[in-house]
Amino acid sequence: MRRTSWPYSMRPMNLKTLTDRQKGLLAATTTAATWSLLAIFLKIALQHSDSYTIVWYRMVVAFAALFFWMIFKKQAADLKVFFIRPGALLVASLCLGFNYLGFMQGVHYASPASAQIFIQLGPLLLALAGLFVFKEKLSRPQLYGLLFCLIGFSLFLSDRLDLPDINKTFSLGLSWIVAAAVTWAIFASIQKTLLAFWKSSQINVYVYLVISLLFFPFVNWGNLASLPLSVHLLLIFLGFNTILAYGCFSIALKYLPATQVSPIITMNPLLTLVFITVIDWMQWTFIPADPIGWKGYLGALTAIMGVRKVLSKKASP
Repeated sequence: MRRTSWPYSMRPMNLKTLTDRQKGLLAATTTAATWSLLAIFLKIALQHSDSYTIVWYRMVVAFAALFFWMIFKKQAADLKVFFIRPGALLVASLCLGFNYLGFMQGVHYASPASAQIFIQLGPLLLALAGLFVFKEKLSRPQLYGLLFCLIGFSLFLSDRLDLPDINKTFSLGLSWIVAAAVTWAIFASIQKTLLAFWKSSQINVYVYLVISLLFFPFVNWGNLASLPLSVHLLLIFLGFNTILAYGCFSIALKYLPATQVSPIITMNPLLTLVFITVIDWMQWTFIPADPIGWKGYLGALTAIMGVRKVLSKKASP
């Protein structure tokens, strides 16, 4: 049999040949893509169950899948992380648990697009943590990029505030999202330090277990038992979405400075914007309509410009 000769540009990607920076960029981009779909599917799930039950279900699926994967890969020794003395890892777990709940409530009371816009306060706070906590440095083009990000997401905010249906429910959703963003930034900052001592899989399996136990008392078991198979499959998908997103996020933080990871993952609301626009154009009704105005699209373009600037190489001193 004749061996296939691949053109250089079409050869399958070999992860072993990637540089650390390329691995970090690929992981961060994957995180952005998975998170961009999350708010839309969460909005669908909320039509069938409550936030506490959905968060618990996602964490149980994520924990079980990662736990048995580690056993399969003969990494059982890494499960010693369960027996460490409670400390920073426990605090990080509680912060992420509140982040999940806050984001769910934000999607519930506001909308997927609004939740994705305002949750970007978390990555921006992480970028500030990179500067002031981890002593990372930004070149002048990267500083301009961060400024563009701020302008872009401010335009998103302005677009939302122009909608005629802004009310107390929206304000409640916004409050939940801002709180979720703050706790996410705390989680990510702690995780950045923990990666020096623990593998990302160890951190994630511990976090998933703690959050599962945290939300267990609030599960609506009657509702869960009455859900159709299609909704169970949706919740299982959300669990695997969690594994992929946070697994890649951990890898990104390992290979890239926090100040570069943050602007990449802020691309996820832009992708969500694309999906929502397609849903509106197709006139699908499985989630409420969420029209985007011209300032929203302008903000998207501005934020993309900012991301490209932040990804630029540091200027020579």
